[in-house]
Amino acid sequence: MSVAARIREERERLGMTQTEFGQLCGVGLHAQQYYEYDKRHPNTKYLELAAAIGVDVQYVITGLRSPTAGEKVVGDVAGAV
Repeated sequence: MSVAARIREERERLGMTQTEFGQLCGVGLHAQQYYEYDKRHPNTKYLELAAAIGVDVQYVITGLRSPTAGEKVVGDVAGAV
């Protein structure tokens, strides 16, 4: 699954339209559509604002969900929460 598809998945998980989501992430409708159609890639400011509204940015970027509080990360990824 692409970054574009994961952005859309997170937006839908949060129950937002492209317009609503884009506004909260600091972009207009067309930019949001470009991100979801894999025509452009979001910058760090967009991702920072997305995280603030509950987007799992680690998932958007890597395809791996962030661990929830109290869960340890195992496997190839070092560290614990």
